[in-house]
Amino acid sequence: MKALLNKKVLIIVFIFLGLFLLIFLSSGKKQTVDTGEQETDEIKEYVLIFPEPDPYPQESITPDDLIDVVISNYTGNNSEVFCDVKEDGTKYEINDREGYRDDSKYFDLNSDGVDEILIFPVEICGFIIRGASGNGPIYVFQKNNEEWVKIGDLEGNLLRAGPDKTNGYYNLNTNYHMSAYSGFDYFYEFKAQSDSETGSYQKVSEESYNDIEVQK
Repeated sequence: MKALLNKKVLIIVFIFLGLFLLIFLSSGKKQTVDTGEQETDEIKEYVLIFPEPDPYPQESITPDDLIDVVISNYTGNNSEVFCDVKEDGTKYEINDREGYRDDSKYFDLNSDGVDEILIFPVEICGFIIRGASGNGPIYVFQKNNEEWVKIGDLEGNLLRAGPDKTNGYYNLNTNYHMSAYSGFDYFYEFKAQSDSETGSYQKVSEESYNDIEVQK
């Protein structure tokens, strides 16, 4: 009688263990599927995130003539105001490559087979123009009849492109830090100009965020 009772207890224990393992494995499988879906959604969300984690390359790939345009656009060619002093006591020249750094990337924003260029200036005239937040100008240029034309004058520390398009160009989104936890997301769409063959990116909306509230 005692042996039969022990046998029944063992059977019940094995049944519970089997049920537990079945529930556990099913839960783990579902979690893996969910994670996979989340990763897929995240990959599909943007076609480009710029700049890369290290925004301080040693050598710029921006064409020299375009670097001059970027410097002029930022400084107004006023070297007395914008240029820093070198270690030898002399000032940087307004177009001095020694005092210029950026991160740039070629990317086809309108899928016409010709790359636009995104420029993330880091240092101009010897001055680091982005602080700890990384905020600063982000320029978008397009080649038009062998001449670079600015089609975007954005601001922030990070740019994302896609997946939607407006007038054939990927929508752009930049992030602008106000603190370690708060800031703004700016959203840009390409607007065609009625009196021109080209157009430019215009800010269409913005959203504030505060990660501290999420963490509470």
